[in-house]
Amino acid sequence: MGLVKHKRLLLGVFLAFIPIAAICQSAEYTEIIEQRQALYREIGTAVKAIRDETRKSAPMNFVIKSSVKRIASGLREVQPMFPEGSGPEAGIETKALESIWKNKAEFESRYTKAIEQADKLVLVAKQKDMKKTRAQLKSLGRECKGCHDKFRFDE
Repeated sequence: MGLVKHKRLLLGVFLAFIPIAAICQSAEYTEIIEQRQALYREIGTAVKAIRDETRKSAPMNFVIKSSVKRIASGLREVQPMFPEGSGPEAGIETKALESIWKNKAEFESRYTKAIEQADKLVLVAKQKDMKKTRAQLKSLGRECKGCHDKFRFDE
């Protein structure tokens, strides 16, 4: 076989693998996006549980305690789940806006502040003071909203 035929064969093999690589990358992003969406749903459920419990006349502290821990750990788990390419350009339904990757430093800074507020919520909840717990939950909510306003798509 001549040199030209070898080059053509190698080029053909190379070109055949491009769609396969794209499919693998898409599958990788699908998994990451689905994982972060599931974690955010868990965090949302935990926030609702805290809000509901702190409004009761006899709140169940174990519900609050487990929920605040879930929020703090969930935020830490999600933070690294925004690799380049896992936004809207991945072709997968996500509410993550392109601005996350265009303003990565700001996104990371805001995310760190949310984690700090979640850690404070864990400490405040240990005091079993529902008024203080609600106030700290609101502080965390403001951090979350600030991030959502800039980095999350809402219909």
